[in-house]
Amino acid sequence: MKTNKFNPRFNNFFGKVIILQSLIFILLTLPSSVISQNNKKSPFRLGAGVGAHVSGNAHGGVYDIYGSLTNGKSVFSIGACIQNRSNPICGGKASFSYVITNPDNYSKVGINDLEVDKLQLYLFSFCQYIHKSGLSSSAIQREKNLEVANEPVIDLNSLKLSTIEAGAGLGLNYKINKKLVWSNYIGISTFYHLNYNDNFHSNEIAPVLIVGTSFGINFYKK
Repeated sequence: MKTNKFNPRFNNFFGKVIILQSLIFILLTLPSSVISQNNKKSPFRLGAGVGAHVSGNAHGGVYDIYGSLTNGKSVFSIGACIQNRSNPICGGKASFSYVITNPDNYSKVGINDLEVDKLQLYLFSFCQYIHKSGLSSSAIQREKNLEVANEPVIDLNSLKLSTIEAGAGLGLNYKINKKLVWSNYIGISTFYHLNYNDNFHSNEIAPVLIVGTSFGINFYKK
């Protein structure tokens, strides 16, 4: 039987990861009035979108449905997560991003006055909670490959894990038109399985890579 307990070295590493991610989140969420005192504050606009992302948290692909609030530089979004394998709503995700190249200017009268820069580079941070959801097909196969004799048998298809994940990274927006934006991103996150099974071979907690894509629409005033 495999035991996966915390050790001081790993705890120290995980603590540093959390501190770093917290600092990144604080820096990204600084209001634009603090970053640039001379810039006129832009009005916020509502938006919505759909997307998908995957990381090494053993849950596989996850779809995102979200609403957003943006002022052209800062974007806050929150929404539901839907697991790819069985398509139930399995949790929620909140994220914050800050555009560092070609931000939009919403201080003008309407959408017809908005200049469109096709590409925007942005930084982002996020946190996510997945509630009692199954393993991905690849995670199940990996567990079967790691099984050894005399271990307790686990029904991997019925195993449900609750997982917290947080991270940060870099993304690129491609503006299809003045309203529709296609985003792609990559980052580093850390997951933690809240109801970990000691007979499970994958890590209880670990840093992983996360990649994703989304299509969003901003509701401009005419």
